[in-house]
Amino acid sequence: MDAETLTEYLEDRFPGSELRNVEPVVGGTRLTGLLVWDGFADMEHLDRQNLLWDALEEHFLPEEAREISMILAFTAEEVDAILSNP
Repeated sequence: MDAETLTEYLEDRFPGSELRNVEPVVGGTRLTGLLVWDGFADMEHLDRQNLLWDALEEHFLPEEAREISMILAFTAEEVDAILSNP
């Protein structure tokens, strides 16, 4: 799987989202990234991850999904708060 394929799928699946910082894990080839979507508001982190991984597993073959290491799920407000705190 490549970053473009993953980005295109997730941004289509979660309208209004943005997949940021998609890159291979340091020293590896599995992809990691940050999915920013306001639809995650009022959801617990585990629920966000379940929603995200259910979507990935529905769309990609198991061997393709295994090429994804970690996608963190945040709202735009949460990302702004994280980035504004040094």
